[in-house]
Amino acid sequence: MPLAPLALLLLAGAVPLACSSATPTATDTTAPVTTPPSTPTSATASTDSTPPGSTAPPTSAVPNTTDGSPPTTAAGPGVTAQAARFSLDAPMSRLVAVPRGDTLLVFSGLTAGKASMNRVFTLDPRTGTTTATGKLPQAVHDAAGTALGDRVLLIGGGEQNVAYPDVVDVTASPPTKIGRIDVGRSDNSAVTVGDTAYVLGGYDERSIVAPVLASGDGASWRKVVDLPTPVRYGAVAADGPTIYVFGGVTDKAQTTDIQAIDTTDGSARKVGTLPVPLGHAAAVNLGGSIYVLGGRTGAGTSTATTTTSATIYRFDPATASVTEVGKLPKPVADFGVAVLGDTAYVLGGERGDTAVNEVVTVRRS
Repeated sequence: MPLAPLALLLLAGAVPLACSSATPTATDTTAPVTTPPSTPTSATASTDSTPPGSTAPPTSAVPNTTDGSPPTTAAGPGVTAQAARFSLDAPMSRLVAVPRGDTLLVFSGLTAGKASMNRVFTLDPRTGTTTATGKLPQAVHDAAGTALGDRVLLIGGGEQNVAYPDVVDVTASPPTKIGRIDVGRSDNSAVTVGDTAYVLGGYDERSIVAPVLASGDGASWRKVVDLPTPVRYGAVAADGPTIYVFGGVTDKAQTTDIQAIDTTDGSARKVGTLPVPLGHAAAVNLGGSIYVLGGRTGAGTSTATTTTSATIYRFDPATASVTEVGKLPKPVADFGVAVLGDTAYVLGGERGDTAVNEVVTVRRS
């Protein structure tokens, strides 16, 4: 999609698969900064994945900061966020990351020069090394991704002023198109519940897309329901059979809406309100708790009219309340995120309109 409105998401562009190397940084010794809990925001109504293929040699991680500063730690009740001892091999944003075994499968996105990428690589968070595994059929950014069975799917995405409807099996060798969704969508989100993948929101380069789609095989898709508030750049996570969409960008402004889709009966409704308008964030389920990370705050729809955020919110599905519980080490939006075990990994992203190569870990504390 166009780079003007609230930047592009974390997809990919034509960049070489070979990764550069550098020495990982030393362990952080900065003392955690504790953030006192804030008052929960009440809801306005009652009621969350290495491919085969040609493999390049692993590369070492590069230092985790671009400005030479030591790693920083931010902590709060229930969550700790800390800069990792490694970083990505280059600044990138609007990428997709999906857990795959003990590694993260990372693909698509934007380079620091705002070019869409076709990279596919694995990142081993135990060592910080990356290994190239293939190339996407099309360079894209602002795509959605999720695991479905033994596959990892890339869904939609955009490049310049084009949004694509393609569904790509990223784990195939080479990555292969296996289906299409209803229309081209960039800025969309995806999540798997049980044995079904869901696609939510997005932009078809003319308007924001309302239908929520579902698929059991990634090839054929059916409409489930329309989002009550159609959005792009929403933060999505699931708790049991319920999918939550936090904030996002409407056709006029960022929203505070929290929406819920019940996958058991196909219903959708607004269930709560965020403390501030928020888009370009991400949501994760850590140990049964849902956290909303970073993003852009403010009611505008561009980097000039919004502020990059470091805030971490916890959402309680039982009460539909939202509480600020911590901070990321630095503000960031439009990043890739994936959960491995008890840790969420925040990869790259944008600070303002500038791509970064930082990696942050988020854990319950």
